[in-house]
Amino acid sequence: MVKRLNGLTLKMKPAKRRRGKLELLFNMLEAVKDVDGKHGGNGAPKTPVMFTVGTSIAVLQKYFDYAEERGLVERSGTKYRLTGKGETALSLFRELARLRVKLAEKKVELAELLGV
Repeated sequence: MVKRLNGLTLKMKPAKRRRGKLELLFNMLEAVKDVDGKHGGNGAPKTPVMFTVGTSIAVLQKYFDYAEERGLVERSGTKYRLTGKGETALSLFRELARLRVKLAEKKVELAELLGV
């Protein structure tokens, strides 16, 4: 996006969309699974998960605590891994994401059909 201010041309990045709590939890669970796999199944350390998710360690810790309280992840020392319940939740999140894409496609299809 380009804006002009007093004869100056400024290039501005579009504002980033804020993620909702559910989306952030989904991103964290995906990152735990991915990072755990890269570390030989020995658990996912917080720092690589933090960089993968793109959030602060303070925010991430709140989500780890939330997920651990609900049995989605288990902690072993300083590393985390998904539980069976966490795997199921991740699978449901992925299915929801697929359905959202399909819904958006159907909305476009309907709009084209109706000429709106």
